[in-house]
Amino acid sequence: MAKVSIVNTYSTSIRDCLNRSVELIGGWDRFVKRGDRVLIKPNIFIKGDYRSGKITHPELILSVCKALWEIGAKVFICERTNNIYENLKDYPEILKYARIISLEELPCKNTTLKNAISLKISLPIPEIINDCDVFINMPSIRTHALTKISNSLKNIMGILPDTAAFHLHQCGLHRSIVELNQYRKSDLIIYDGTYSLQGDFPPFGEPLKSNIIISGDNPVAVDAVTAKVIGFEPEEVKHIKIAFKQGLGPISLKEIKLYGESIETIKKTVKFKKAISNIDNLKDKFIFYTGGICMDCIPSAASGLIATLEQKWIKNIDTRDIAIVIGSSGELPVINEKNIILFGNCTYPYIDIGNYIPGCPPQATMIFEEIKKLCSN
Repeated sequence: MAKVSIVNTYSTSIRDCLNRSVELIGGWDRFVKRGDRVLIKPNIFIKGDYRSGKITHPELILSVCKALWEIGAKVFICERTNNIYENLKDYPEILKYARIISLEELPCKNTTLKNAISLKISLPIPEIINDCDVFINMPSIRTHALTKISNSLKNIMGILPDTAAFHLHQCGLHRSIVELNQYRKSDLIIYDGTYSLQGDFPPFGEPLKSNIIISGDNPVAVDAVTAKVIGFEPEEVKHIKIAFKQGLGPISLKEIKLYGESIETIKKTVKFKKAISNIDNLKDKFIFYTGGICMDCIPSAASGLIATLEQKWIKNIDTRDIAIVIGSSGELPVINEKNIILFGNCTYPYIDIGNYIPGCPPQATMIFEEIKKLCSN
């Protein structure tokens, strides 16, 4: 049975809370032994302050490194962008216990994932990913416009160098996330929920002081518990559901041994705002042509369009002259709007009539950038 712990961080130090959370699921010795090469993958590819909820708290990373060093492990902290250096520069003590590395700077081996359905292309996977004995996944707790939540399964995207992560959006984000997790499963998951990120991220989002650490021995189980803490059923998060069906872990609480705080107790004190999930409130701002759509592109487009409407440069522009095409349902009606945006891979058959944004789904910021480009012409 998978084990997951929830510990609040109100009354004691981050390090004490961390050690308690790991102790509840078996202790450090269950996961790491002397001489192991341990790779820590936090979520710090965005440049930011931990109080924003956008990155894993460096103090928590430091505490993990120190615990592993005391066991006698050789520790590496890796992230897919060079922002790792900026985000950890104020914590020089980390360098006593671990080496900090941007995956952009490491040698990669072009790899084809076995039995992949979505990620059939060759991927540049850094050699250190396969060389480590133990993989510790340290995501931060976030809501997310494209995937409802950003979690440990999604954090595995960061084992690819920054430019390569784009492939997951092109090949089908949710199933691609699962296929990467089939390739490199996490041995220990430690969620930083000291500060979380809620609301419409990306491109917005606001911090929430949630004061929790969630740890576990199975990424699907930990993500299922975290989804419930945020306010989703695990089945609502597409890649969690796919991972469960692929046998990567349980999502029912009947198959997960939960230690520490209960989900209900946390939900009484911590309330998350979710990312927008539909375009209903945008239909008076833009013209939409939809049909035959999967639901993945809708929240991504909605998030990007809301970001667009917040910009000063859009205030004097008639956005009703912008048509957004989402999905494919055969022949389109005549579109009279001057500016046409084709959002997502399904719109490729119409590429001759507008500005095509590839992806399954595309990143939310891409529709923002496309509209900005159209309006500047």
